[in-house]
Amino acid sequence: MGVLADPGSLRAPGRRRVITAVLSAVFLSPFVFSCHVKEPVSFFSSARGDTPFYGLSRAAVSGELILVPKSGGKSTPSLRYQFDPPLKVPPGFSLEVEYSFSVPAPSAVSWELKLGASSGDWVLPADTSFLGITGGGAGGVLRYAVPVPEGAVGGLSISGNRNGPGEETAVFRLRSLSLVPRWYGLEQTGAGGPRFTPFVYLDGEGALVIDIPPGFRYPVPPELSFWGLTGGVAVTANNTRWEYRARSLSSPSAATVPARGEADGRRSWVLPGGVVGDFPYPLVISGSPFAAVALAEGPRRPFPAEPAPADPGMVLAYPEEAWRDKRYEVFRWPSFPEILIFDTADYLVQERLFKRLAFFVEKKDYRGRLLSDGELEGRHGWNAHDYRAEDLAMFFEAARETSFPLLPEEQELCFLLLENGVIRQGGSGGEISPGRGALISISRESPDYLRRRFLVHEGYHGLFFIDEDFRNFSRDRYEKLPREAKQFIRSFFDYQRYDLQDSYLIVNEFMAYIMQQTVSQAGFYFGETLAAQIDNSPWRRTVLPEAQSRADGTKHWPSLASLFTREAEAFSAYASRRWGLAAGSIEQVYASTAE
Repeated sequence: MGVLADPGSLRAPGRRRVITAVLSAVFLSPFVFSCHVKEPVSFFSSARGDTPFYGLSRAAVSGELILVPKSGGKSTPSLRYQFDPPLKVPPGFSLEVEYSFSVPAPSAVSWELKLGASSGDWVLPADTSFLGITGGGAGGVLRYAVPVPEGAVGGLSISGNRNGPGEETAVFRLRSLSLVPRWYGLEQTGAGGPRFTPFVYLDGEGALVIDIPPGFRYPVPPELSFWGLTGGVAVTANNTRWEYRARSLSSPSAATVPARGEADGRRSWVLPGGVVGDFPYPLVISGSPFAAVALAEGPRRPFPAEPAPADPGMVLAYPEEAWRDKRYEVFRWPSFPEILIFDTADYLVQERLFKRLAFFVEKKDYRGRLLSDGELEGRHGWNAHDYRAEDLAMFFEAARETSFPLLPEEQELCFLLLENGVIRQGGSGGEISPGRGALISISRESPDYLRRRFLVHEGYHGLFFIDEDFRNFSRDRYEKLPREAKQFIRSFFDYQRYDLQDSYLIVNEFMAYIMQQTVSQAGFYFGETLAAQIDNSPWRRTVLPEAQSRADGTKHWPSLASLFTREAEAFSAYASRRWGLAAGSIEQVYASTAE
């Protein structure tokens, strides 16, 4: 996979010595050295402002630690520093040490960071060979971030120790010290040199492991982020395997719409807090090389204003107990950030959010009307939903103009859409107008096989809403559809109570019904399933071509199967060229039970 990591040592790569209790005691009292020099130095920086930091020797002021052979010269025993007054460390921070050194045989020397006046220490790795990162080690710059307990830090020291005979002088150079938000992982690239942390190591099968001891864990579910993915990667945590599969365009020269932040081919992936669980250790990572991986405290995203990032495949398997609200969760599709994805606990919640909207936007004989709660009683909306910015703005503007009494969930929806720019409000009267984007919705009440089909169907609606080229392609395919196929599909849409006078809606549904299953399934779906529904209606079956009967007496319509298979092939090829997607699939992330 091209990435290795320090086994999480507090002492040396390959073994651990956890010193939580020792460090906690050290950090509660000031650290004062007996010295003859106390000069301010500029090595330390903190986002919380300047903190007085002093070197307690000439060597400390210079930041250079010299370790000479025992047979000659004078060694610098240590670099010692003092915070005056003591540094107050808030919870959730690490101390990042940036350093370099010169020594032909790094294994013969170890560099030790002591935090406080105790013997508690962290070994600073002497090279990056155990990380699988080239360019680290002697002469290179390393950045190592060790977790710091909350409390007062009086000072620190860095010392060198020979681990065996050697005749060369070793020189350690301290470049900087920074107090940074706590994270665990590694970053292989960057102008400042490799960055890495303790508690990250390689297991016997070559997988990267992040395993945080109890004393250094986060108080809230952590979030795992990858940058610079060149291929697929898998993460196993809490008996669940999450697999990210990189998209492959069928034609690299085709005009594509890359996901935001992927224009240079370097992909990112985030597993939000809650997906990997409160205590997901050990996290096991395998797959293709990546530029960086970081486990950090998950951000506290306000609900419902800030959707959680989640690929459609993650939405399907997202633990319901990790939802921020028991009624529903809202996500942002990372590859297409303009599209919001709702997953509701049941159909009742979904109806309270979208049923009135469904009748206003799509239902034949009701479009453009705000139906009262009484008028909606007993009427069926949809089991899955999709809406573009223009229609959402029309709905909420109509309610604003007429002071229509919306449900609390509908008011919540309006707030969420405004916060995310899908609709806008302004002008002298507070008019609501379209922004950019769309929303789609599924429900946990649907069985799993339908949840996935609904999400694929609605997901392609979302892409239709935000992509003009896709709309033009879909319209062209519909207009060129043979007469018998067009009559058949329009009769089905009329049966579903779609407004046949709305050409935008009909083209959109034509596309989505084709794309909701794989190409191999299209013939059966259109040539048997849907055709049989039309055949059950005496006055609708006139739109059907000639049927054929099997030995068991069942009917099928091979000409429809052939026509719609051809359409599925054309649409799937388009999706592959443009986004690396395919008919029957919109996800990049797949969840399964770990073996």
